[in-house]
Amino acid sequence: ETNKPAANSLLGIRPADITIELENTCEHGVTAILYAVEQLGSSARVTVQVGDHFIEIASKGHVAFEAKVGDMLWLSLDESPLYLFDAETTQLVSAAND
Repeated sequence: ETNKPAANSLLGIRPADITIELENTCEHGVTAILYAVEQLGSSARVTVQVGDHFIEIASKGHVAFEAKVGDMLWLSLDESPLYLFDAETTQLVSAAND
C-alpha cells in the first residue's frame, strides 16, 4: 500500500539542511526576510520570515554575513532531505533523501 499525501500536507525540513544565500544564486531559492540571528559559539540560530511563517535555521559554522534584520535572503533546499507529513495526523507520508 502506497501512502498518498493528504489534501493538507506539511513539508518537513531539518533546520541544519537549509542553506542561506545573500543573493538568488539557485534556480529554486525561497525568498525570506531576516528576522533575527542568535550566535551560538561556532554556529547560529537564524530566524527568517517566509510569508506569514517564521522558520528557524541552524546555520553551520560562524555566521558572518552582511545581512541586517529586514534584509531579503534566499533559502536553498536543493540537496536537503525532505519529509512530507499528513497535516491532520502528523504522520510521515513520504521521505525523499539524498
